[in-house]
Amino acid sequence: MTIRVVHTAYAWGRVTEGWMRAQVAPMDGVDLMVVAARREDGTAAVRRPPADRDGGIPIRFVDDGPAGAIYREMDRIWARSTGRRSTHAYARLVPGRTADIVHAHFGDWGYAIAPLATRIGARLIVSFYGYDAGSLPRRRGWARRLQDLFSTAACLVVEGPAMASRLEAIGGRRDRISIVPLGIDVATFEGSRPAIAREAAVFRVLVAASLREKKGVDDALRSVARAGDRLPTGWRVDVVGDGPLAISLRTLATELRLADRVQWHGYLPEPELADLLATSDVLLQPSRTAADGDTEGGAPVVLMLAAAAGVPVVATRHADIPFIVEDGRTGLLAAERDIEGLADALVAIADPGYRQRLSAEARAAAEERFTVERMRGRLAALYASVASGEPAVSER
Repeated sequence: MTIRVVHTAYAWGRVTEGWMRAQVAPMDGVDLMVVAARREDGTAAVRRPPADRDGGIPIRFVDDGPAGAIYREMDRIWARSTGRRSTHAYARLVPGRTADIVHAHFGDWGYAIAPLATRIGARLIVSFYGYDAGSLPRRRGWARRLQDLFSTAACLVVEGPAMASRLEAIGGRRDRISIVPLGIDVATFEGSRPAIAREAAVFRVLVAASLREKKGVDDALRSVARAGDRLPTGWRVDVVGDGPLAISLRTLATELRLADRVQWHGYLPEPELADLLATSDVLLQPSRTAADGDTEGGAPVVLMLAAAAGVPVVATRHADIPFIVEDGRTGLLAAERDIEGLADALVAIADPGYRQRLSAEARAAAEERFTVERMRGRLAALYASVASGEPAVSER
């Protein structure tokens, strides 16, 4: 029997959400499609023309077709008045208006789109990614809405055990929470130069993150400034990403006298990020809990990309980062906001012999744990379990 799955998100095509698109790929026994409110067509969009298919998977948007503008306005009005989405606007995009599973991405979107699952006779799966279990419950009305979602959804998907515990703490039922780690195309990095082969005098630090508080990019800049005199003289920092703190972070780099050592790249599509990783010696990821409660929903996918490229990581013990980065084996971890600890870790990894060992272990971990094939196999098993009405599959 073929299981029909409808993936849904507010926007589709953001360059920072390749991890979400990676979940939507051909699987044995699973028929997939995507419905979304809108295409991502801004500076954060994937750099390719919008298409009706992504890797052979149909993609449909509310404003598709001659009457699309009417459906878009209907959807907007309904969302503003009820917090839900127009079931008619989305159900019409699903062939036969029937499916086995609706897989919604992000908790607030899961609440908004839940009536669609009821309308087309599907069970609802909702993936949580961070703010939706951190800052969202603090917003007016959302504690109640999330409780409603927890009672409605057949399964809540998270990336790791820390996020599973967080979701359970705010009311998610333990027997409905399933851990499905994200995956990457490890083969993309076949043939990447091992970190030790790079010119020792040019020590390259990569920071790849949205420029917002929870990513701790200011802590990254402060830690490399603190470590600077103890690093190889030609050290450089590449910052990939954009966001609301872009201007203040550039100002901070100037204040720390780093302006001539930091290159700001903005967002890069994954192939270009992979190329930059291949010339980096360490990935620096000092994530932390933001003032509004926002956190990583698991661990940034760039940590897995770094492992596949054989690039050691310096990061914080935040959310599910320790689930991905094995301290002392594939990278080094420090406490959140521990500038001195991060600086010391950078200095340790600047040692070529130590970096070589971490590099080899990181690549081995990627091949064993982080493949996209493993993730998709877990999803296929989850879909089969949920579609049959059985308890959600969990690694816990």
